[in-house]
Amino acid sequence: MNKKSLATVLGGLVLAMNISAAHAFAILHFEDATAGTSVVPSALDTLGLSGTTTFTNNTTTFNSLIANNQYDMVIFGEQGGFRFSDVQTSLSGYLAGDGLVLGTTWNTGSGFFDFMGADNRTGTNDATLEIDGHPIFLDLPDLIDLQNPGWGVWSSGWTAGAGATGLGSLAGGSAAVLGNNGQSLLLGPLFDAYADTGAGAQLVVNSIQFLRGDPTPVPEPEAIALMAIGLLALGIVMRRRDPKAG
Repeated sequence: MNKKSLATVLGGLVLAMNISAAHAFAILHFEDATAGTSVVPSALDTLGLSGTTTFTNNTTTFNSLIANNQYDMVIFGEQGGFRFSDVQTSLSGYLAGDGLVLGTTWNTGSGFFDFMGADNRTGTNDATLEIDGHPIFLDLPDLIDLQNPGWGVWSSGWTAGAGATGLGSLAGGSAAVLGNNGQSLLLGPLFDAYADTGAGAQLVVNSIQFLRGDPTPVPEPEAIALMAIGLLALGIVMRRRDPKAG
């Protein structure tokens, strides 16, 4: 392979990286309500998944969409009511079909916490989440600040049920519960309860990546752009040095 061809191949690899970043990983995103700013949209933007995400805050619409069986992951925020009972059948079927679920809930009455692998709630409304060494906490500060955006309950600590694993610390329990053989992850804070929204978005990014089998954060768009520029410059230099290049 000559240098010109090598430069062409490198350019193709850069294009492939950008296409991969926008891989059609389809997500169904449900949040029944928000009192503050949800960190989920920012996380999806970081991962390049906004264009392949469908959002709804209506349980009837959710049931209709999930029935199409076209989603790689469900993000479910039960934040303002008891919504899980409305979608339990469809979401249970989705999980049984090897689906992935990232969620949060404010209550213990709908059964969503149990569905996600948690056993009991240990406490509520703790304003500090303490991380541990699990990959979902990669590149995060040791303590993540939380705040009440206007809810009665906005963060919860959980104990892990049988076969599940508690991660981090919050409100006397775990800040997250990994359950259902690694197919589900329940986060203790509601999606709009992060005072440090950057850390909250990164936690969601890491959680999505971990559930889908890639715990390493994706390169920032700026890093990808710089890599592309560098490879392009390399190709130009190589072409100029090649006396046969026309």
